[in-house]
Amino acid sequence: MTPLLNLLILSALWMISCQSKPTSTNPVTSDSSSDKPLSASISFTEKANELNPQTLLEFTLGSQKHAILADGDCKPIAPDAFQDNEVPEVADAACHCWWAGSGTDFYVKNNGNDLQIFRKYTGEGDLNYWHVVYEILTYESATVYAAATDYSFKDAKDHFIEIRVNDLDENPVVSLPGNLLESDVAEGPPGANPDLVGKRMRVTYGPDNEVNKIRIDAESQNILLETGASLADIQAINEKPFMLVGFEVDGEIAGKAVDWKGGKLTGRVVQFGVTEELPTEEYQQIMGDDLFSSENPIMKKAKLKVIFVD
Repeated sequence: MTPLLNLLILSALWMISCQSKPTSTNPVTSDSSSDKPLSASISFTEKANELNPQTLLEFTLGSQKHAILADGDCKPIAPDAFQDNEVPEVADAACHCWWAGSGTDFYVKNNGNDLQIFRKYTGEGDLNYWHVVYEILTYESATVYAAATDYSFKDAKDHFIEIRVNDLDENPVVSLPGNLLESDVAEGPPGANPDLVGKRMRVTYGPDNEVNKIRIDAESQNILLETGASLADIQAINEKPFMLVGFEVDGEIAGKAVDWKGGKLTGRVVQFGVTEELPTEEYQQIMGDDLFSSENPIMKKAKLKVIFVD
């Protein structure tokens, strides 16, 4: 083989190796911020009140929200002041409310990607310790006895929480969803509704650190509803007309929205009251336990306002 031929072969091999060599690229790195847990926050809205100032506190974690109407003027506590105010390091945000010699502090944190809120009374003579006021629990089981029912829940750290409800109380201390127990039982006491076992529940606690309300977790629970809102306001939030009960019937159901027609407020409880006096013949048309559309012209004329939300 001639030297010229050898040179041509070597040149060709060198060109092929250059073409097949991978081009250099910067390494792909994950955005560390995407792995960072969400932080909870608090927003403040002052509310007019004839008796005392109030502040609507809205606690938020991602899409989760919970609102508390606090007495007094509420201000945020800066993170560098957490230690001085005995706010735990795990808190994402905190605030202090004060009115007429009585104070209340709140802090909020991300508890396993769930919103968890704590409260502490700081006025003279108050119990000066933090206790949970709102959290998410998972429904586990129920045991029915002769005069009480024990409900079992589990928190984000797999700790079990037992709640006993006295079934003989005319005004039960704990407000529960009506379908936590089995509905069709052939023999013996009912157990937990199997359709709800494993479901997330929103649990709120009263001033005495006792559970006072449990609701099934739903997107509609994130929507802030306030008393005094108009029929049109609620329909706009629901994004659909809805059905409500007429008036001059049992006080617990009169003016109550019972069918949201698949709107955004499905699962919420809203009750309306009449604020505009109507001629008798018109008012009689919206009396009784029949269902009426929020588009009903007489309902609109009655200028309904929200008197209860849950």
